[in-house]
Amino acid sequence: MDVIFTLGFCVFLILLVILAWIMLKKAKFYFSTSKYFPAFVCGVLGMVCLVLPIILLLAPVCITDGHRSNRTQCMSNIRQIGISLSMYSVDHNERYPQDLQTLAITMKLPPRLFICPSSKHIAGSLSNLNEWTDYVYICDSSPTNDPNMPIVFEFPANHNGKGGNVLLNDGSVFWLNTKEFRKSIQKQLLNDNMTKKK
Repeated sequence: MDVIFTLGFCVFLILLVILAWIMLKKAKFYFSTSKYFPAFVCGVLGMVCLVLPIILLLAPVCITDGHRSNRTQCMSNIRQIGISLSMYSVDHNERYPQDLQTLAITMKLPPRLFICPSSKHIAGSLSNLNEWTDYVYICDSSPTNDPNMPIVFEFPANHNGKGGNVLLNDGSVFWLNTKEFRKSIQKQLLNDNMTKKK
């Protein structure tokens, strides 16, 4: 999305410069002997100087809004996954499913729920969901475990390395910047590995 916006913005600027150049050429041809030519040139340049800063000021705002809306949609996806995990555990003796694929098939969830809007991946079939989903599921958990334990997260690469959304065992979803994310998730994965070795 950002690449398309940037390319479109660059094309618009190039077209604006070409249009100004054509206008100046035609004006020079028609008004070469006129005393109004310098005023016309100043008017065109003034218009470009007014429009260009406005575009340059609005471009970052549009890009930031796009990131923010994708982050919010991603958070909503993970929250819905958390609600589905809770519903699954009620029907399965307070245990979570072994993977997201089992959850999606059992709860009849739409494939788009497992794709982060900021990533470039495309939702596939639920039968091989674990191969294409953008979200990582820590399956060695149950609703009775530590409520602050991360159970679903995404990699910061989905959001240009700025951070990722995390679902905790108590059902809350929040955003962690990359540094906090690595600290929290690596600690959890390390604890899981130590528990498995025991």
